[in-house]
Amino acid sequence: MARIYIALLLSCSLTLSGMANHYSGANILYTCTSNNQYEVTLQVFVDCSGAPVVPQTLSFSSSCGTSFTVTDLPIPVGTEVSQLCAAQIGNSTCNGGNLPGMRLYEFTTSQFLPPCDGWTISWNLCCRASSINLIGNQGEYVETVLNNSTAECDNSPVFAEDALPYVCVDQLVSYNFGVSDPDGDSLSYALVDARKFNNAALPVSYQPGFSGAEPIPGITLDATTGQVLFTPTLIGYYIVAVQVDAFNDAGEITGSVVRDILFVVIDCSNNNPDPNSGTITNLSGAAVQDGDFGLALCGGTSFCFDAVISDPDPDQMLTLESNVETVLPGAQFSVSGNNPVTATICWDASGVAPGTFVFAINATDDACPQPALLILSYTIVVSTGPNAGENTSATRCSTDPPLSLFDLLNGNPDPNGTFTEVSPGVYHYVVGAIGNCPADSSVLTLETVQAPDAGLNTSIVVCANGELVFMIDSLLGTPETGGAWISPNGNPNSGIFNPDSDPTGVYCYTVPGTAPCTNATACLSISLLEPNDPACLGLSVPGIEANPIFLFPNPSTGSLTLSFSDGPQRIEVLDAQGRLVEMPRPALRNGTMEINLHSELPNGHYLLRTIGSSAVHVEHFELLR
Repeated sequence: MARIYIALLLSCSLTLSGMANHYSGANILYTCTSNNQYEVTLQVFVDCSGAPVVPQTLSFSSSCGTSFTVTDLPIPVGTEVSQLCAAQIGNSTCNGGNLPGMRLYEFTTSQFLPPCDGWTISWNLCCRASSINLIGNQGEYVETVLNNSTAECDNSPVFAEDALPYVCVDQLVSYNFGVSDPDGDSLSYALVDARKFNNAALPVSYQPGFSGAEPIPGITLDATTGQVLFTPTLIGYYIVAVQVDAFNDAGEITGSVVRDILFVVIDCSNNNPDPNSGTITNLSGAAVQDGDFGLALCGGTSFCFDAVISDPDPDQMLTLESNVETVLPGAQFSVSGNNPVTATICWDASGVAPGTFVFAINATDDACPQPALLILSYTIVVSTGPNAGENTSATRCSTDPPLSLFDLLNGNPDPNGTFTEVSPGVYHYVVGAIGNCPADSSVLTLETVQAPDAGLNTSIVVCANGELVFMIDSLLGTPETGGAWISPNGNPNSGIFNPDSDPTGVYCYTVPGTAPCTNATACLSISLLEPNDPACLGLSVPGIEANPIFLFPNPSTGSLTLSFSDGPQRIEVLDAQGRLVEMPRPALRNGTMEINLHSELPNGHYLLRTIGSSAVHVEHFELLR
């Protein structure tokens, strides 16, 4: 079996024990327990070969002007996080042995933090462990920022990987801190300057060729997944500071956490698990693969895939762990085999809000005493998918103004789709595909109800000695039958005006509408002329109903045609007030008379009176040029 040189590990352990400071990393987390009440946790990684741990201090300050310090945080029971095989844990410096041992201590305090867009929670130490990339034993400072006016009762990102990373020289290192956010906020990662404290937080001084952005030559950090890749070429200790920012759905930053930690590079005869393994294979379900370690899917769909991880040392057995069940609620994670080992991940995204989800798989071999590890990250992008709304029926009135078909849809549809009328009143609404999410469509059935037509308002003048008036014939427009008349006194009326007995005034005609159309009403204003009015004098001459005269077109544009069986001797045109305005001279053609009205006669309502040898007829017409 391939082994790590124990002598080298002893050397590393002795070196750590001789450091000026045995604190090897730190970060600060916070959890909201109730309205503006937070449990704040300082996590520190401590080399077990150093001096005893002492109570710690946390400082709180806000951009709103509040500052205070919490001192003497009690020493918690530490958790051993030594990167050793199970058989050798008992030989770590944490247990009285001589193998490198590390404990994680979590100091906690509960504090009321009023809403503010900038709470800074910080911790500092006088000095830190010596390293290849820093000058001397500089101090250590970490901080966490909480914006609890932007995000009420929000929680900080949390780290799943809590072991101080020991990695092998000249081998590709694939590492991930396994960060997730309890509130589902999106995360962004960056390498930043490690800091110290000297009356203020200051960047540490780096050795030439090193910086916060490149604390290890060639190191890269994926801003979305937090995946760290590098191939170390020198044995030693490297200070690495990573800042994790959290953003809500509106893109507002809710907080940030900095982890300042040592990477320990050692000489190994053991090989790391293969960093080129673990790619997504045997994908099933509705997801679409996006690169070797990414999937895209629509909300409400599901997937399963395998990740096969191998170790180049054939006699090594691999153990897999993952935070996938935390990052993807309800996900199933199962493992089979030893080397290669297969992780199977299945997840149903029903009810999941759109977003980007990143989880890690930690593969550890069984080399002893120092196992090698490989941490791979996987990115799952859940899209909302297009939404064309729900099938909908609607009704409109034919006289309604133009309307928006989109406004009639139900189900919060996306606004960027297109309508197609597939049959009268039936419209298909289609929203195009988004990413791997297929297009969506809905059907809008729009019924148009014909509005009632009561005609148009107008006024007429009736001779007091005239005949009965069928009022619907006097309304303008094209009134439909079946309506009801109301007299000026508010009583129902038959629709026939009797000049001899009915009151003058406004008579209104209403045709009921069918929902959503409302009733239609037109009104006829009737006034009377005295029998001795010039317009009414001829009415005393008996009429011969067998020989009527027909007038058309009506309305007229200035020309009238009279059809008759007994030609009139005189023709008169009277205005609506009964005044004689013209006595036209018609042209006789084949039993009809053609009348051209005077060009200066204004538009309006007129009476055409024909006086024959045995009868007088009065016809109403409208002039509309």
